[in-house]
Amino acid sequence: MTFRHRIFISFSLLLLGALILAYVVLSKVLYQEISGQAYTNGQRYLKHIEWLVNQELQITDADKLQQVLKGIGQRLNLRVTYIDTSGRVLADSGVSTEAVAAMENHAQRPEIKEAMQAGTGRSIRYSSTLQTSFLYVALRIEPITGSGPAVLRVAMPTAQLQSGLDGIKGQLALFLTGLLILAGLLSWLISRRLGVEIKALSRTAEAIGSGDLEQRIEKAPGRDFQPLVQSINRMAKRLQSTLHEVSVRRDELETLLNGMHEGVFVLDFQGKVRLANKALHQLAGISGSILNREPIEFLRSPELQDACFRALHKEGKESEHVFLHLPGNRFVEATIIPVKFKTQEERQLIAVLHEVTELKRAEQVRKDFVANVSHELRTPLTAIKGYAESLASTSRQDDTHNNTFLQVIIRNANQMNHILDNLLQLARLETNGVSRSETVVDVHAALTRAWEICAPLAEEKEIRLDTQFEAQTVWVKADADQLVQVWVNLLDNALKYSPAQSWIKARAQRGQNEWVLALEDNGPGIESGQQERIFERFYRGRSAREESVVAGSGLGLAISRHLLANNKGRIWVQSPAPDTLQGSVFYFSLPIGER
Repeated sequence: MTFRHRIFISFSLLLLGALILAYVVLSKVLYQEISGQAYTNGQRYLKHIEWLVNQELQITDADKLQQVLKGIGQRLNLRVTYIDTSGRVLADSGVSTEAVAAMENHAQRPEIKEAMQAGTGRSIRYSSTLQTSFLYVALRIEPITGSGPAVLRVAMPTAQLQSGLDGIKGQLALFLTGLLILAGLLSWLISRRLGVEIKALSRTAEAIGSGDLEQRIEKAPGRDFQPLVQSINRMAKRLQSTLHEVSVRRDELETLLNGMHEGVFVLDFQGKVRLANKALHQLAGISGSILNREPIEFLRSPELQDACFRALHKEGKESEHVFLHLPGNRFVEATIIPVKFKTQEERQLIAVLHEVTELKRAEQVRKDFVANVSHELRTPLTAIKGYAESLASTSRQDDTHNNTFLQVIIRNANQMNHILDNLLQLARLETNGVSRSETVVDVHAALTRAWEICAPLAEEKEIRLDTQFEAQTVWVKADADQLVQVWVNLLDNALKYSPAQSWIKARAQRGQNEWVLALEDNGPGIESGQQERIFERFYRGRSAREESVVAGSGLGLAISRHLLANNKGRIWVQSPAPDTLQGSVFYFSLPIGER
């Protein structure tokens, strides 16, 4: 039942009760008023009858008295009784002359007793003589005949009074019914209007409760509702301010988390993700939502899942540290910190995942560098030391042997110097770069110079060079010496990995804004897992079909990549070579030069 209906029904019931009470009270008042009026009229009638009787009582015949009273009663439509002081009825207009003598003594009638004592009396009672109720009015009189006091009484049927009262009560009931209908209609209109305003207030309050905090209640349904309206508006304003603060803090937190390079997520007491930043999505390789999921569902790491489980269920706030090895040869260091809590249901934890793949790779590169450089330097140092000791210990002055020993010492010293030069050059390239003199360079001429430098190794292994250029001359924008060094590094690798009595192919293909140059060998090829790493410094790869590591410092390709970047170019590898099951093709690009 709505509030409007409750108000209408309550008001209607209250009004109905009030009208019923008014009807009862008014009926009683009207009855008393009509009875009082009848009593006054009865007294007036008795005064007139007394005068008439005194005029007629000069005739003392009882029959004559009976006739006089009967005539008066018929004219006035009243019952008139004449009673002596002893209570004997002498005449009564309501009965026959014969019946008067048989009537009871009326000395004990209430109205007779009251009239004898006070002069007048009245009562309403049932008449056993006429078998109906009457309103009796009695008056003590003193007849002029001197026969002694007597009582003159008139009686009016209460049916007459009730008939008049019923008419008035009917009109009163009709009036009150109309008043009830009018008041009911008015209360319905008031309750309807109040209901509409309360419904509007309720809709506004519901909208505020649903989050539309811009809503305000403009008008109260009534003065009594004004404090409620003001309270709701103040509450909405405070909630709006609070939610704005929360939104600002949330945005700040989200910005902070998304600005972090480390992956961060928050777990609830059930081990489900409640919050995660973008770095975690990138780390997990997931574009969709990871909320309400467990860590193992998006990182596939049982170690992380176990560490989170321990942190959630152990006492205290000690953090957990775990080192993860993820698919794709990625390494992550995870720190799991329990959050302060009061109950187990409020317990949460924060996990910070820091990818250390590059650190691990740098550490491995450092180890490889130490091993490679140690190996590369130990070999010439051992030779230098051996031949120097031989020179120091020999007593012969054999110039031929001495020259041979010195040549070996010089060659190994030059090799050590070459390694150190490469190290210094790579260090300069990785820090500030090297200056370059950009000119238009003939690629074929640069390749020829590089092949001449590598000729001793090519002649030793009987490897030939084939060139397949789209044009007779290929011009690029680059530093000539740096381009020659790139060719030397690529040729040196190709010669080392190619078998004896084989070939190396050099190609040039024109692109839209650049020349794409390629050097193909027919060696064993490069494993797919190593193709991204071969351009790292100090990295020396294993061939796809051989377990031995080819000698070298692992600096040539790293230097080439930096030199090409310095000349607005790039380098990449394809292995195996197209249409074969072995070999490698190193591609690099340089801007087109116009001559």
